[in-house]
Amino acid sequence: MNEISDFEFIAEQAGAFLQEGPLTLDALIDRLEAAGLRLGDDPRDLLFDLLGDDCTPIGDWWVHLPSLLHGIRWVVDVPAEPGDALPLGVLASVVVFWDWQTTPLLDGTGTATGEVRHGGPSRYELLGPVGWLTEMAGRRAVLEYRRDGVRVSPASADVEVDLTMASALRDAFDAEARLVDDPFADAEAEDVPPFRLAEFSFVSLRAFTEQPDVFRSGVLADSTALAAAAGLELAPDSDECMPAGTDQQALRAARRFHGLRSHYELSDDDTQLLMMVLGGASQILGGVPDPFGADDPRGGAFVLSMALARPAVCRAFVHESLERERDEHDLVRVAGALLEHVGGGPGCSGPEVVQAIALDRLGHGDDARAALERAVAHEPNPMALRMLAGWAADRGEAAEAARLLRAAGVTPDDDGAGGSLWAEIEPFLQRPRTSTGRNDPCPCGSGKKYKACHLGREQHPLVDRAAWLYRKAIRFVNDVEPAVHAKVAFAIVDAAGGGDELLQQVLETELVYDVVLHEAGMFREFLDRRRSVLPADELELAALWVLSDRVVLHVDEVGPDWAAFTVVGTDEQVRVGRIRGARMRAGGYLLARLVQGGDGPASFFGYVPVPQQMVDDLVDVLDGSDPLEVAEAIGLCFAPEHWADLER
Repeated sequence: MNEISDFEFIAEQAGAFLQEGPLTLDALIDRLEAAGLRLGDDPRDLLFDLLGDDCTPIGDWWVHLPSLLHGIRWVVDVPAEPGDALPLGVLASVVVFWDWQTTPLLDGTGTATGEVRHGGPSRYELLGPVGWLTEMAGRRAVLEYRRDGVRVSPASADVEVDLTMASALRDAFDAEARLVDDPFADAEAEDVPPFRLAEFSFVSLRAFTEQPDVFRSGVLADSTALAAAAGLELAPDSDECMPAGTDQQALRAARRFHGLRSHYELSDDDTQLLMMVLGGASQILGGVPDPFGADDPRGGAFVLSMALARPAVCRAFVHESLERERDEHDLVRVAGALLEHVGGGPGCSGPEVVQAIALDRLGHGDDARAALERAVAHEPNPMALRMLAGWAADRGEAAEAARLLRAAGVTPDDDGAGGSLWAEIEPFLQRPRTSTGRNDPCPCGSGKKYKACHLGREQHPLVDRAAWLYRKAIRFVNDVEPAVHAKVAFAIVDAAGGGDELLQQVLETELVYDVVLHEAGMFREFLDRRRSVLPADELELAALWVLSDRVVLHVDEVGPDWAAFTVVGTDEQVRVGRIRGARMRAGGYLLARLVQGGDGPASFFGYVPVPQQMVDDLVDVLDGSDPLEVAEAIGLCFAPEHWADLER
């Protein structure tokens, strides 16, 4: 590996070169290497990491934004009651595209008369001293950005559109625009052009980069007028622009289509069905008369119901509805409206599944299961069958869960939730061996003969089912709140200083799930929602798990398959057996959450080594029990810098 020069010096020198003018990345690398700087084996990635946020790629170039904008002037509208804030509008918003704190406020002679502050993230405004906008209140002003400050002065007259600027903006748009195919175009039409759109602010930056002298020669007119002169129009509620005359409603529909297809990984057909169902739901919830059509409401409802019978469409509909600030009651209402028209016959399974998901989330598990049973009574809906298999697994009925998975067409080799459920139940598909005779008293203590009580319904020992109980809770997280799991994983990886590779490794570990289950409260929710179906002895065990907090352990002694610990902060001594494969050394510290495993304490997610200098801070974080703070603290335990000076 080639040596690399000092990072800070590379960043300073690269910034200095870009202040002289835009450069392609290859040209910037050539200049840095010609200056004697060593950039390593991958100089492009290095510069992406080192360049500050005041440097950005524009087209084929990298630019230094303060230098690019030096001398550019924009028309801005000063509010009638401005206070100390000046809204920047679409074009002038580029002056806050990087994180500067303050800059001098200049008068007409270039003398500083105060300071102007950045309005903050996502606030496209400048904040100045009291009264700085009073004389221009309710009028137009000219804002000029300079490397040594900003100047705001009254506009002397209406600023006319400079056609040379408009032409340069159109050239920049044509180079910058991205294409959006129209999925709803007539399939038989030939050469249907795609929609074109771009962010107007980035179009202006590209135009400034390509023709800087044009834009420093005058004042940029109002953005709407300038866009019109360039043959463009602005979107009403965003920074985007597109060619004049674009059918914006059709464009919004096309963008919605592509966004849904990408986000949920749907086929084109399923995406169109999803949009149709979402539109129907909006009409139902909006109180539109005859939401399924006045002529044939049953037919309209049947089409939507059959769309929901497709698992991919149903899953996406539920998720998208809840993401759009609708709630479970809304889902029940939509499903009820559909079922009112399609009844209990063909087509009912999709709405029944939607209803089941919503009812389960509302805590009505028995009603949810009843809805799923109604769904599969009429047609073999694979989503309903998979959900019923999950309920069977929660009851401890592995064989019934397997039957339902087979009916759903799920195999052990399948990716996703169905394959994971197979892996969960597989160790419990064989009936446990017993020495009890058919006519012997049942070992459950009921007083009945074995053949009349538990013959054929034997349970595996609790010591074996403890791990299954934990996997049931993990499945619940994946089914109900996967977003919480993702947030915790990201927090751990960010704190550890890792990237995508570490994220993929962390996502499926029990460590992440355990934080979600305990600190984020999902294990309590799992128990509340599955209390009526979990076996009684598993419920008793789970009640103990709820009380088990995460702790830092001092390793006192390590045996071949056991270890003795002292809990930091309480001095409680614990001995844990059946430990295999864990990296431990006497005198070290570990993070764990010890729960009863049926035959003694166990840590289902393993043991995290803790650097000695982090012990006190980690104990304080654990006392707070905030899930993201705990996740961050765990990530820091993996950060290489905390182990650099310690013996491993």
